[in-house]
Amino acid sequence: MADLSTLKYNLDSLIAVGMIRVSEVKWSQRERKIKIYELVEKIMILVPGCRNGCRMLVLELLAMEGRKSLYRG
Repeated sequence: MADLSTLKYNLDSLIAVGMIRVSEVKWSQRERKIKIYELVEKIMILVPGCRNGCRMLVLELLAMEGRKSLYRG
């Protein structure tokens, strides 16, 4: 099980890059703040192990798919 400092670091990193946000803050029975997180409404593509060379390939494939969807309807 990950310790709390690792979890906090990862949550803070996801907030910093705009992948999640705090949607509301609640209070626990012990009167501590509890943050409720949610995903932002963005399209995200994760490509594990992708280096700079494959970045262009991914962008080209996305552009090709976008052109196809324009012709579908």
